[in-house]
Amino acid sequence: MSKTSNGAAAIADAPTGISKIEEPKTRRTAPIDPSKVQVGHLMCIQHYVKVQQVMANNGLNQKVLAVKDLDVVNPDGKSMEWERRGIELIRPMLSADQYAETVKLPRSEIVRLLMESWNRPFTVVFVKQDKDGTVGKGERRTLRGRLVEPDPIFGRSRVEDLDIEDPKKRLRLVTHLTVEELIVDGVRYVVK
Repeated sequence: MSKTSNGAAAIADAPTGISKIEEPKTRRTAPIDPSKVQVGHLMCIQHYVKVQQVMANNGLNQKVLAVKDLDVVNPDGKSMEWERRGIELIRPMLSADQYAETVKLPRSEIVRLLMESWNRPFTVVFVKQDKDGTVGKGERRTLRGRLVEPDPIFGRSRVEDLDIEDPKKRLRLVTHLTVEELIVDGVRYVVK
């Protein structure tokens, strides 16, 4: 048994000699125990937030962002609100709205970028499926969200619309054939 580049095991089929790819087992995760956190521990902080207010920091020429967390809620069920202080902490953040350049690409390349946009906020413009099921005949839609699961076989991606308040109602499908533009990683991609 050998390993492929993504860590999956390749199993040789003895009679035909054809290799099959075996999917890796589901990764197990456990929550962090806050009482065990120590100085020197390496951790990752990743939050999807909506900016509520932009402020200056007491004349120190620094920005302060007041944000609402889109994933973490208080025990009372309300979204947590907190502040991000300092340009050094704001600059590495990713945005679904800001872009420094616009690039024209074929739709297939834009769709590939969408399907590879794990753990990054994006804005995607596409034509929503019509009520009768006709692809590309519905209304033009702008969605700001994150990738949940790409489905290249059926030509769509499942995404989470982060402008919807209720987390249970956020899942949406984006049909790849109707994607018109994508903003991700500071670049706006439009179909040429």
